[in-house]
Amino acid sequence: MRSSRPSGGTGAVAWNGGSREKGLIGDTDSCEREFGKRDSGNEAMKASRILRKVLLLALVVGLMWCLVVLYWRATDAHPSASDLALYLGAMPLGLIGAYWLLRSGIDRLGTAPTQVATTSADDPRATPVADEDVSDVVVQLLASAVRTAAGDSAGEIAAALAEPKRPALHAQLKDHTGLPVLAAQVEGLDTDAMAEILDALGGASFPEERLRALTLLDPVAGELLLTALEILPTADKTASLRERVAAAARLRVQLLLPADWPQSARQSATDWLQEKAVAAGLDSAAFTIDCVPLATTAEAWQILDAIERDPQDGSSHDIHLLLAAESYVGQSCIARLAAQGRLASAGRQEGLVPGEAAAGVLLSITHKGTDFHGTTLSSPQLHRIASQRRQGHAPHARTTTLQLHALLRQSLASSRRPAEKIAAVISDADHRPSRSVEIAGTVSGLFPELDPIRQCLSLGVACGHGGLATPLALLAIASAHAIDDAADVMVVGLGDDLLAALVVTPAPEPSTAAAQIAAVV
Repeated sequence: MRSSRPSGGTGAVAWNGGSREKGLIGDTDSCEREFGKRDSGNEAMKASRILRKVLLLALVVGLMWCLVVLYWRATDAHPSASDLALYLGAMPLGLIGAYWLLRSGIDRLGTAPTQVATTSADDPRATPVADEDVSDVVVQLLASAVRTAAGDSAGEIAAALAEPKRPALHAQLKDHTGLPVLAAQVEGLDTDAMAEILDALGGASFPEERLRALTLLDPVAGELLLTALEILPTADKTASLRERVAAAARLRVQLLLPADWPQSARQSATDWLQEKAVAAGLDSAAFTIDCVPLATTAEAWQILDAIERDPQDGSSHDIHLLLAAESYVGQSCIARLAAQGRLASAGRQEGLVPGEAAAGVLLSITHKGTDFHGTTLSSPQLHRIASQRRQGHAPHARTTTLQLHALLRQSLASSRRPAEKIAAVISDADHRPSRSVEIAGTVSGLFPELDPIRQCLSLGVACGHGGLATPLALLAIASAHAIDDAADVMVVGLGDDLLAALVVTPAPEPSTAAAQIAAVV
């Protein structure tokens, strides 16, 4: 049985400003202040770096002078004027020059793997700057849905992220020491109905986290399945050859679920989605569902990239529905994160804040200048995903910032969009100081005109770690932003093992769309 792609919504989470929460978050507030005042912060950092370099040079020169003078005194030497010029002047300058040449060479070698990673055919997560074979492929985001702790729709979440409320201490969840943990849970989530449905299907047990994930996914999947039903053409509506080709389109659903779910649980989730699609009115012959187990968000980005990279599989008229859901709000997940040393605490500011999310996107793949049953040219477009393995980890945020800067430039180049056209940056940066520094440094360098608060939104700050649903949630929020503001949006993924970036652009103007279709017809 095959599965589909997610959509989701969100719920509200209250902010508790108690000292315990502030202690767990640590330096997050200071990171935000730095982000909000990035211009003055950048100047201060530059001045500090210059001062350190000057002091280092003075120290090196002074040390060399001391060594030379001590040597002369020990050997009872009487240096001439040329000796003074050579040993106290030329030699320190020569050593300093050699050091800078060596340093610049090392820096060039350090950037070489980044360039290779983006063009290597052996690395499926590396994205070339330009690919002429698929340059005419257009990926349209026909619809999306998302649900997180910050809201039940993309627009609601975007508004909440402008003034994010941080996750509160959970009333029931405890760490291994018995202390409450921060968690970004969707409030008021009733899992009883989903538990009854899954019990009727039989074959698997569903702990709290899995029930919450599928309960979040339920309205998301329902909304997008109904949208797909409206978009998919039917044979009795067609007359021309072109319409008959379009009528052969199928809905290809991929359900992205955590790989640590047992096979029986994934099968039950697939069966549930199958029944839900039929109940929505879809003919069982008009759709397929594939349940795809994923271990990391990096694999979710790869699924998205594969849809665009391989449109020539005989199904270019198909509609793709991606659905994903994951929840870390449960005692077993808390225990696992703590055992792995990945749970946020007062002494581990680079740990994760458990969250939960469900999201879905409905995509069509066409070629430039073509139309998919009247929908293609009226929806936002997703441009090629640029991705690289992360080269630096906390506390080496500067290394990652340089890599991320190059990756975003690559994404702009592949989408042929100037940086000045980007009206917002949507990322999955969270409370971790390293992530705040990475996104703040990159945005300030590439998009200095953007408001760091209103135009640079970080999903993880309010929603915690949403797992596999995060990439789709970012696309849903970016799509809503592109539609509302009729402007380009940069999407950035700051995964632990993979960095990803892509540009989302609004639908072309009606005059441009008509001209594109006329050129083909």
